[in-house]
Amino acid sequence: MSDAKEPDFESLETFVTDSTVRQLKAFTATHGDEVFCQFAFDCDPDNGLLLLCLDTPDSTRESALEIESFVTEKRKAYLKYDDAEYAIDTIQSNHTLVPFNRFPGDFAYQGFAEHTFDDWVDFSCADEYPGEFAGSGEDYIQSKAAIMLSRVIDNLVEVGAFVQINKSRPFLLSIAFHDTTHLVIRLINWPSNQ
Repeated sequence: MSDAKEPDFESLETFVTDSTVRQLKAFTATHGDEVFCQFAFDCDPDNGLLLLCLDTPDSTRESALEIESFVTEKRKAYLKYDDAEYAIDTIQSNHTLVPFNRFPGDFAYQGFAEHTFDDWVDFSCADEYPGEFAGSGEDYIQSKAAIMLSRVIDNLVEVGAFVQINKSRPFLLSIAFHDTTHLVIRLINWPSNQ
């Protein structure tokens, strides 16, 4: 292991915000007629990877239906009246159903743009890397990235970065940590009350 400096997430917040605005403009210039229902950052901090992803209503519907079918079969196979002690945990651990795609790897446009951060990898391999927080067990660099990306999403909404996108109602803005956690951070473009 080596010594490595902790990444400056506050400075990265500005970089990722500005870069994402440019990348969204470039992407929508060639995909302007498509409707999108969700934007996600797909983050793999241990490998220093950040993917920008967009999903379409057709893709999210297909994914949600596949997940619903899978979850239903698992639930039927594992839930038994004579083994009720862990029923709620069994349901939770086999996915709670949601009506959208929560796996950016299955988005219609996963990784339409990406960033690599070698300093994330260097720091997570360094001797002085803090590891997991003692109280929560959450990973240090993943937690720092979550804070940054949550703030980036707020910044993107504030600067109107999603205005040029043809959006469904509502439009989800989320953060995913590669093959694990998926967090919907904001919902924009709500239907009007008319």
